[in-house]
Amino acid sequence: SEPLPRYSLERGRPAPDRTDALRAMEAWSVHLAAPVLGSNRMEAVVLLGSRTAGLFYGRQEVDIVRTLCGQLAFSLVNARLYTAVEEAKLYNEILLENLSSGVVACDADRKITLLNREAVRILGVPAAQLAGRGIDALPPGLAEPLEQTLTAGRGVHDADLVLSDGEVRHLRLSSSVITGLEGRRLGALLVLNDTTMLRRLEDRMRRADRLASVG
Repeated sequence: SEPLPRYSLERGRPAPDRTDALRAMEAWSVHLAAPVLGSNRMEAVVLLGSRTAGLFYGRQEVDIVRTLCGQLAFSLVNARLYTAVEEAKLYNEILLENLSSGVVACDADRKITLLNREAVRILGVPAAQLAGRGIDALPPGLAEPLEQTLTAGRGVHDADLVLSDGEVRHLRLSSSVITGLEGRRLGALLVLNDTTMLRRLEDRMRRADRLASVG
């Protein structure tokens, strides 16, 4: 776990592992090897050649290298975490955009923070026109379940709604609370399923049944 100067191997007692390490350092013209240690594993190894001045790396140089390796380990771990977070974010965005259900989210201040592609199609309103606005900007009947969810702290399940602003659309709604790690309410999520085609099919089947009973 500590930087390894080559001279410490050259002056130390012979041992198989020390001999192997010395041969490797000589083969690569390495005079100082320093581990880059993460929280639970070695991230990398820094290999330094001979000094431009002086015979070997002294305690001061070794301490400097140790400090630099610590900073490098911190940067590598942060870079890996950032990459993991970005990949998870991208995955969630792709998943969200390809859902067959519409999704609308708002924060605790009742501001719309998210609409996926299916929600935009169902609502018939561009996302840019709604994002950042209050939930009262949503078509009639959609702000109420979000408000109820935020106020009461519990979701709405399988509620039916008819939108009739031009084209009649039948929707089935469910909502849930978005909470933080400590249980604080961060916002609400509304899931929309367009049941218009299903309702039309049910109406046709009922008409066909009535006609069959008459004839």
